[in-house]
Amino acid sequence: MDYTVHYDTVERYRDTGQGIVVPVTLRLSPQNEVRLEAKIDTGADYCIFQRVYAETLELDVRAGHRQRFSTTTGDFTAFGHEVTLIAMGIELASVCYFFENEAIRKNVLGRIGWLNKIRLGVDDTQSPGHVYGGRPESR
Repeated sequence: MDYTVHYDTVERYRDTGQGIVVPVTLRLSPQNEVRLEAKIDTGADYCIFQRVYAETLELDVRAGHRQRFSTTTGDFTAFGHEVTLIAMGIELASVCYFFENEAIRKNVLGRIGWLNKIRLGVDDTQSPGHVYGGRPESR
């Protein structure tokens, strides 16, 4: 049985040796945004970014929703704030978390707030690989 899936955008991705990394913009307003790179992590529950990006957006990090996370490598605290998240040309309102600890240097696009709002395809059969994205309601 054949299936057809439609995507709105395609992008070459950069494999950093630690996963698939794509450009991301976090925005509070057209005059207040920050650009970064984030790893697509289908095993992560939430979108979590370095604290420095919240500070660049002039967010009071600790004023956000406090959440404690547990991973196989340890626990950490992050704070959630509603921002506009733009990745692969798709713009979404999303609650994104920012690490409490300034020393953590990871940026992750996770399930809640990103993957659960888009359609995602990955073609890793060639180098560079491609990621395909679309809104679920498209087509």
